[in-house]
Amino acid sequence: MQTLLLVMVLAASVEEQAARDAMKSGRYTQAVEAWERALSRSATPELWLGLAEAREAQGRLVLALYASQEAAQLAKRSGSARLESDCRARVASLKARVGFLGLRSSPPIPAGATAEVAGELIPIGAVPVSTPVDPGEVFIAWRAPGHITSTLVAQVAKGTTVTLMLPPLRPEKVEAAIPPVVPSAAPSAPQPVDASQLGAVETRKAVDTRKPLAPLLLGISGLAVTVASGAGLAVMLNQTARFQQARDQGSASLSPPYTLAEETWVKSAGFSALYTASLIGIVTGVLASAAGFTWFGLSEPVAVSAWFTAGGAAVSWSTAW
Repeated sequence: MQTLLLVMVLAASVEEQAARDAMKSGRYTQAVEAWERALSRSATPELWLGLAEAREAQGRLVLALYASQEAAQLAKRSGSARLESDCRARVASLKARVGFLGLRSSPPIPAGATAEVAGELIPIGAVPVSTPVDPGEVFIAWRAPGHITSTLVAQVAKGTTVTLMLPPLRPEKVEAAIPPVVPSAAPSAPQPVDASQLGAVETRKAVDTRKPLAPLLLGISGLAVTVASGAGLAVMLNQTARFQQARDQGSASLSPPYTLAEETWVKSAGFSALYTASLIGIVTGVLASAAGFTWFGLSEPVAVSAWFTAGGAAVSWSTAW
């Protein structure tokens, strides 16, 4: 346990030195990250003060204030009166440079309502709680589940307190008004119907003109498998031809010269397996293309004739009149 504690302290010292070097060169963002890594290993008042200094250099006065308050609490626990006094002095200095914002909302407040400023949630109630904010333009996101988010802007000067009344939030869904019932007109007298026309009733059937995508995807997939398998078979046939020429004429007569790696690959079981897989892929792809395109054609009043050869596939379409 003591060894682990010593390792954590040493790691924090390394990060502290990195943070101080970044502060000297004006790299405040890197300094903040180094201070935070150091604090994750060993939380001390000195490290919190270092983080407060880096945040203040960034212009994030509120975050610097929070870090200084943490340092003051740890210094009080450690019993160092001088360090606690330094921390309290920094807290007082930062409080004089930030602004304070209080938010109110007239009841009833929607369930789950929150007000957010720069990623921080601000309490809402009948009596506003003053929350420190960076001086200048402050944007407030006022939201609640099932309601439209409202964005407000407040001008807060340093050392001042601004109290803002939040407007009521509007629901997202508004029930539509029920239209008035309009009385229907009185039915007209029945018209006489010619008995000879009673049998001449036209029957119409709804026709679904949507094209199914499944057969088209099957045909396209089969065509892709055919092309890929054919390309692989062509490469292997070329390798086999080079092997035969090298065996008959010698490897030096080929361009580029035939290598031992090529010979080993042609003679391997993997080569034979891929050769067989390519042949199977071609046959499977041709059958899938034929089935997919034929199924796709028969789904509409279109006559499809398909024929396939060893070199590829062709599909011809003609409109049925």
